[in-house]
Amino acid sequence: MEQFEASRALPFPFVLGCIDGTHIRISQPLKDSISYYNRKGTYSIIVQAIADSKLRFLDAFIGHPGRCHDASVWNNSPIRRAIVTNKIKIPQECHLLGVCAYPLETYLIVPNKDNGHLSEEQKRFNYVLSSTRVFVEQALGVLKKKFRILNYLELQNLALAKQIIMACMVLHNMIIDNENVTQDMEIIEERNTNSDLAAEEYSHSQKEEARRKRSRLTTLLSA
Repeated sequence: MEQFEASRALPFPFVLGCIDGTHIRISQPLKDSISYYNRKGTYSIIVQAIADSKLRFLDAFIGHPGRCHDASVWNNSPIRRAIVTNKIKIPQECHLLGVCAYPLETYLIVPNKDNGHLSEEQKRFNYVLSSTRVFVEQALGVLKKKFRILNYLELQNLALAKQIIMACMVLHNMIIDNENVTQDMEIIEERNTNSDLAAEEYSHSQKEEARRKRSRLTTLLSA
């Protein structure tokens, strides 16, 4: 959190990490290929990544079919399950930052959707959030530039594809470690979870609290 605050002249407060998803192109899978056919007309698997201000990956969830929505990937991710069940305890004031595709939650703050009627405070909030959240976009960009194989995995073996992607992300972190950046890393592998159950566990009152939290942060950033 301190590293994020030190990285910007106008930082977004209390950030533990930034989250985003990216598609890795693959060959047409032998089974259930339609699920991997994304809106760009290619076959892909999704990588959900959480990065820090040093462009290190703190968490990676790999393998959802390219047709899936980011919110669905998040709902099924082990990191969210661990937060919901308090296996990972996040202080009340702290959070991850994501794009509008993710749901607003007390531990995941996303921009206000631009309906053409945003206040100046809300616009400022969105700007500051985006200027910090861009770290994860940069991390994914650096990853793909370092490891050009990730531009297209000519594989139909999905398990092998996931292993290659994870290996590249681990090597990415090792390279940063060798540049004298020291911070612990945890990568969580994919597990089967029930997205409907995960969504239900986030109650209406918690959604209201998430909205109130975003409102408080909006006021803080406009001060």
